[in-house]
Amino acid sequence: LDLATAQSNDNPVYYVQYAHARICSVARQCAERGFELPHLPVTLAGVLETAPERKLALTLARYPELIANAAREREPHQLTQYLRDLATEFHGYYNAHKLLVDEQPLRDARLRLVMAVRQVLANGLAVLGIGVARGQDDSFSLFEPIDLASSAGNSNRSARRTRSSAEAISRESEFSLIGTSRI
Repeated sequence: LDLATAQSNDNPVYYVQYAHARICSVARQCAERGFELPHLPVTLAGVLETAPERKLALTLARYPELIANAAREREPHQLTQYLRDLATEFHGYYNAHKLLVDEQPLRDARLRLVMAVRQVLANGLAVLGIGVARGQDDSFSLFEPIDLASSAGNSNRSARRTRSSAEAISRESEFSLIGTSRI
């Protein structure tokens, strides 16, 4: 019981929620510095070139397939493990890379990437019935969060948006990988 209520990295729910909260903090810092959060489309290919950025984008691209597989197999632990892995990748990336850089194309691409992480974390936690902190920056949303109480049509539209956006990030990351290997 102590682990379930602990606010530490040992508690997987807290760890994932903390990743979401960190990203919300980045959004607040953007507003404080007068930076606008980027809107679609933002070119990621050729801008996000580090291995951790590509790995994070590819992990995001796995979400739609993973969620479908977890539901089909009735194995929610697949989602919980995925969210923990995504949070771990994000925390590592956040600790190693400055997000709010002066160079706008790089800043916009990094912000898009971490806002996609925030959305996938929020959606995944919602599927599990776990909430996330709501803050003043919730006016920005890459995708509409999945509303479990909504009709199937609305949930399907949200899932399609999430899948297509994650696939776009993946395609752009793969393009970036191919482009840099030829140089």
